[in-house]
Amino acid sequence: MEDCIFCKIAKGEIPSYKIYEDDKYLAILDIFPSHQGQTLVIPKKHFTSKFSEADPSTLAGLIEVGQKVAKTLETKLPDIARCLVVIEGLEVDHLHLKLFPVPNSNAHGFTHAGEKASDIELREVLALLI
Repeated sequence: MEDCIFCKIAKGEIPSYKIYEDDKYLAILDIFPSHQGQTLVIPKKHFTSKFSEADPSTLAGLIEVGQKVAKTLETKLPDIARCLVVIEGLEVDHLHLKLFPVPNSNAHGFTHAGEKASDIELREVLALLI
């Protein structure tokens, strides 16, 4: 895609802070981090960020590279317990992982949990899905 910022980064048209690169994937520091060392892992080729439509082999490769990069973040950044991973694409429609290094003091990181659903609400959703 011509207007995709991640495609432009992968082509070297826009500068980035690369921490990993191979023939198919690239990992860069997120320039809008909520966590120090927050990293984006992207395929160099454009794929939609819609998870249900992602190519399974590309997704598997993305996970494999993401795991390597997470291990690097966990071992080289000070006081990091683990990396949380999110596969999303709300801002950029280009398949990517976001890695969030989480300090030892907050080993499970943040959650996006809402209020507890009632049994009625859960049964209604369940009925739609089965």
